[in-house]
Amino acid sequence: MSNSFRTIQEILDASRRGDSLYSIYQCLEQSEALLKERQKNAFELLFEISIPSLTEEQAKELVSFPTDYLAIYSTTISLPIAQAISQFKGTYLSLRKLQEIDEQIAKILSQFRGKGRDKNSGILFKNSGILFNSLSLNGLSQINEASAKAFAQYDGWLNLDGLKQIDESIAKAFSQLPAKFISLNGLEEINELTAKALSQFQANLSLNGVQEINEAMLVLISQFQGKQLSLNGVTQINETVARLLASFQGNKLSLDGVQQIDESIANIFSKYKVNWLSLNGVSQINEKIARIFAEFQGNALSFGIQQIDKAIAKELTQFNGIWLGLNGLRQIDETIAESFTQFKGRYLSLEKIQQLEDTAAKVLAKYKGTIFTTEKISDQINKFKKNIF
Repeated sequence: MSNSFRTIQEILDASRRGDSLYSIYQCLEQSEALLKERQKNAFELLFEISIPSLTEEQAKELVSFPTDYLAIYSTTISLPIAQAISQFKGTYLSLRKLQEIDEQIAKILSQFRGKGRDKNSGILFKNSGILFNSLSLNGLSQINEASAKAFAQYDGWLNLDGLKQIDESIAKAFSQLPAKFISLNGLEEINELTAKALSQFQANLSLNGVQEINEAMLVLISQFQGKQLSLNGVTQINETVARLLASFQGNKLSLDGVQQIDESIANIFSKYKVNWLSLNGVSQINEKIARIFAEFQGNALSFGIQQIDKAIAKELTQFNGIWLGLNGLRQIDETIAESFTQFKGRYLSLEKIQQLEDTAAKVLAKYKGTIFTTEKISDQINKFKKNIF
């Protein structure tokens, strides 16, 4: 077999010859022109051309691929196939095309453990040190109570973004699962009984499809027993809603869809008791708002601001928490870098920095905490850090 494929016929020929799925996949990864033409990745094209319906033998071969991510594109799976793919040893298992699931299949898939809890596996929650495996079933548009309960053994990250609505019984079943994170981003609204049931979930819950904080959502927010609640679909917050959100007692509240805030809302937010407030959709703040947020009572604060001057940087670095995220900045000069070194917290997040002059990198190297940024920028900073500490 050649190192790459030029045509679909070559893939079909390789499949008919009995070439292994992994060898076909390897060649597909090198077939840049063909992948671009079909607008698919190697896994997608592998399933479309070579695996119109997955067999048990093929499933066993797929889980042996030396990869951390495995995507299965079958719309249905049998019990033996479910059993085979549940043995996958990577981190992320996706069955994004699966359209229905019964109790038996759910129970088998809940046995997926990937690499377990090895320190080098799983999805890392920054600042938590906790690693989770992820099971994605985003093709499901509905699920019954028995199937929801059948995930009782799964303790990783469970993605069910295809669900458009759930009732109280399903919500109650979800709330009792040991999963560390449940994503229900397909839900656009929920009633009060469903909200109350979901509020009992003990870990991290994502409801990014919800666009409005109504009475039902306020029930969920005020009674939430979990750690993290993500409401990134909410784009606007007024003073009344801001005050009501203050009833949230979890660890992290994520409102990354909110694009702008004024001084009155900033004042309300600054008095929140939540440990981590994420506002990564806010791309611009002024000096006064920065000064207000420096008084935030929690330990972690994140913005998506795209431009910053010395005055704003100086105010934000007065924040007394341990984490400051400024994840919209693309570049900074040495003057801003100098202000950042005054931050007394342990973590400074600059994930979007794309270029940094050596003069600014040398200044940032003086920061005594940990800087989260791209590998390229991190290496640039560390080059100077060796000469300082």
